[in-house]
Amino acid sequence: MKIAMFHNLPAGGAKRFFYEAIKYLSLKNHVDLYILSTSEEDFLNTKVFSKKVYLYKFNLNSVYPGFLKRLDIDYKNFFSLRNIHKNIARDIDSRNYDVVLTWADRFTESPFLLRYLKTPSVYSAMELLRIAYEDILSFQENVSIHKILYEKFTRNIRKQIDKNNARSATRILSPSKFTTKQIKKAYNKNAVLVYGGVDIKMFKKTKKTENKLLFMGGETDQDGYPLAKSIVDKLGGKLKLTQLDFPKGKASINNDRIVSEQYSSALVSLCLDYAEPFGLKAIESMACETPVLAVNDGGYRESVLDGKTGYLLPRNADIFVKKIQYLLKYPHLRRKMGVLGRNHVMEYFTWQKHGKNLENILSDLSKT
Repeated sequence: MKIAMFHNLPAGGAKRFFYEAIKYLSLKNHVDLYILSTSEEDFLNTKVFSKKVYLYKFNLNSVYPGFLKRLDIDYKNFFSLRNIHKNIARDIDSRNYDVVLTWADRFTESPFLLRYLKTPSVYSAMELLRIAYEDILSFQENVSIHKILYEKFTRNIRKQIDKNNARSATRILSPSKFTTKQIKKAYNKNAVLVYGGVDIKMFKKTKKTENKLLFMGGETDQDGYPLAKSIVDKLGGKLKLTQLDFPKGKASINNDRIVSEQYSSALVSLCLDYAEPFGLKAIESMACETPVLAVNDGGYRESVLDGKTGYLLPRNADIFVKKIQYLLKYPHLRRKMGVLGRNHVMEYFTWQKHGKNLENILSDLSKT
């Protein structure tokens, strides 16, 4: 197949999905890459897997002060970006691809590109525009009423843009049953489930277990950091908290070997996000034979086997503490969970399986 692939992603789990997809698809297919200058290529460089790279310049920088700056940025986001995507669609359609595979644009979630393509398109929807659908991300800043009204107005515009763009795709992919239901509700379209995976050769047990908990995410409510902090505090200093986050820096997760070692050496991994669309960190942890203590929410319900590869728990620090103390008391149980976790990942969650499923979907669409 001749495939055009697009993304404008920051560092993160979605970029990992894209990286593994283009890596697999490029083995047997002609793949060209279309990106904006704002895409994050320092993290998981995808250019190396493409025959040709087409780069389109874009930025949201503004020279205006105060509220004029916000107006300028929104104009670029809603209108200038749309025109760039229209040009990308024109270029793609002129090059006779069998199919187009797109991921998100960091500025709109689903990309404008989908509206203008004539070539069959597949949109891999890692998540919805979360600020438009989740209460925890509602606008809560203490600002003037006109700024509050403007924020609500622009969020509604973003929601409509995301909805119209996504509905224009020929097919939509979803990383979990949880996200599939969200897509159906928001876009009134069915999505094809394609689970993510793990590089099981890279992510494996390599280090001796230490008295630490691993938390991957930022210091935000959405990522569940306050709950992680509360868990550590209630343990009374028995365990330390190791935090990994995007983007680059001392505690960044740009090196898979280092991340694998952090998983391997942790007593457990804490997965505490609100409405996590899938959660690569849960299956990466299990691949490293480290049990997962996750909130009973989102995609974690589909990857973590409660009581076997970890625990699915209410969002309550005391309950998490009791489970951690239990695993400290019975280390053989923790080790058994670790082995079961790796076996579970090897059976259901590998990038090989993900790539094969993805290629079959693209092939079927290109034939029709």
